[in-house]
Amino acid sequence: MKFYIIMGIVCFLGFGVGPQALALVKQLPEENWQQEVTTIDQAIDRLTDLRNKELANAAWAQNQGDRLQFQSHNLLDARRYWNEADTSREIAARYQEEIDKLEVRKKEILENQGIPYTPSDTTYQK
Repeated sequence: MKFYIIMGIVCFLGFGVGPQALALVKQLPEENWQQEVTTIDQAIDRLTDLRNKELANAAWAQNQGDRLQFQSHNLLDARRYWNEADTSREIAARYQEEIDKLEVRKKEILENQGIPYTPSDTTYQK
């Protein structure tokens, strides 16, 4: 059930899970570059928060599964928690892909304006 709710949120936010994911930020004319950069920054912040929440949920579920694996009557529950952790990590990875795309777009915009830009390290370890 939780997976479907999260997938609904992912679709609601404007990007899907397939290779033809919709752009989260609408590309604006070149003269509106500052507004587009601001919008990209806001989207990156929102996606980073969502990614971090999923990673926290994955860590919690992994911990629950690890704790329950040693109780033979709770092995099915442990597997369920591990599956939940895997799902959360997959969702976090999709958020990270979108963050990376936005960082590339921001870099393109700023470099077209003659402003050097190095994307911040918003990646996480899988």
